[in-house]
Amino acid sequence: MRFPNSIRIFPKHIPNDKNYLRNGFFANTAIVFGSKKIALIDTPMLQSLTNSIFKRLNGRVPDYIINTHGHLDHHLTNCCFNSKTIIQSQEMAACLKKQDDYIGYYCGLKEYKPVACELRKLSVMPAGIKVKRTLKVSLGDIHLDIQFIGAGETADNLVIFIPEHKILFAGDLIYHKVHPFIGDINKIPEWIAALKSLEKFKADIIVPGHGKPGCANAIAEQIQYLEYFSQQFSKLCDAGQSAETIKKKLALGKFSGYKMRKTFLEFSIDCLIAGYPQSNATS
Repeated sequence: MRFPNSIRIFPKHIPNDKNYLRNGFFANTAIVFGSKKIALIDTPMLQSLTNSIFKRLNGRVPDYIINTHGHLDHHLTNCCFNSKTIIQSQEMAACLKKQDDYIGYYCGLKEYKPVACELRKLSVMPAGIKVKRTLKVSLGDIHLDIQFIGAGETADNLVIFIPEHKILFAGDLIYHKVHPFIGDINKIPEWIAALKSLEKFKADIIVPGHGKPGCANAIAEQIQYLEYFSQQFSKLCDAGQSAETIKKKLALGKFSGYKMRKTFLEFSIDCLIAGYPQSNATS
């Protein structure tokens, strides 16, 4: 998929589940170069992942950093870029209050040991501008339409639309050809409603939080995934299946070939089983 020269997306691809921590869950970051100003959309989880971004910036400091939501892999290296203005949703402030606890928790996990040293060195940077509903930002010849969309994977989602190029940055509302992280089965209807609201932008290109950019049908595909997952997971869960059995038996049809199965799908199942209501499921 071709992008204008003024927009750069990182990383370029997701090879597999291997080394997902070292690669910050392969979360997407974008640089938008306007004729007068620069915006950075999301920042990586680890400082070691910022080198390619700094190289492309060529010594320039982003005028704006815009975080789509409060997960660590989308904002933790804000502090590395010296930007004067960080833009986040008003709701993200509540999430950031817990970030030090999250970092401490993750650093204590065995699988996070390879990146724990890096995580401890980073400090959370709160917003200078908090978006309640909408915000318009001019970079010169490029304009950003920033909107609070509401609940989806998290409760604090911002999306960024560039009307000049009909490009929509959807954050983790969309995982394109990648299994999403689903932490609460009861939030899926809100997530789907948020996705349907994205159709109003009439975007030609969708940049997801994880996965390669896609065309407009990425929205419909994500809705179909969530609906199908909810149906299949609930059926197995209500039958009293264990987490390990669900991981083996969960049939996702045309979505089975999506990447990051172990990293996101199986982790989601563990989380959902732990909190799944009104069922006989066992962990």
